[in-house]
Amino acid sequence: HNLHFYHRLMREIRQSILEAIEAAEDEPLVAARLAYCFEHGCGQVPVLPPEEQRPWQEQAAHLGSGSAATAIVEADESAGELERAYAWAWFARWVASHACDFMPRVSDYAMAAQQLARIGARLHPPARQRAEHAGVTMISRHGAGALAATGCS
Repeated sequence: HNLHFYHRLMREIRQSILEAIEAAEDEPLVAARLAYCFEHGCGQVPVLPPEEQRPWQEQAAHLGSGSAATAIVEADESAGELERAYAWAWFARWVASHACDFMPRVSDYAMAAQQLARIGARLHPPARQRAEHAGVTMISRHGAGALAATGCS
């Protein structure tokens, strides 16, 4: 009887995770939570290898998650991908300054500004210009979606 209950519970948990994954496509809080859980582990949600975490973090960041953007910037900076890290920080700062949701974005803005200052100091001017351009491109591609996900109409 206990084994039957366990299998039923595991099926329900898997179904809940699948439903959360589907909701993450357009729900910023769900996307951010899944990205966090795939990075740190949450109950039955396993930790994914770093290369498998990235798409979830990007999806959450594109939906306005400051914590997901921070994780991306930190991973790219640690990997020596400074231009990419700078571009993500540029996008995160923009989202933090334009978001329309109920969450205070002061800490997201401050984090992105600190990342931009720290990483920008390590980039030569031409590399920083390329990174800024990549950030602007990211805003043009994903900014409207991020703002819509944070409640802007």
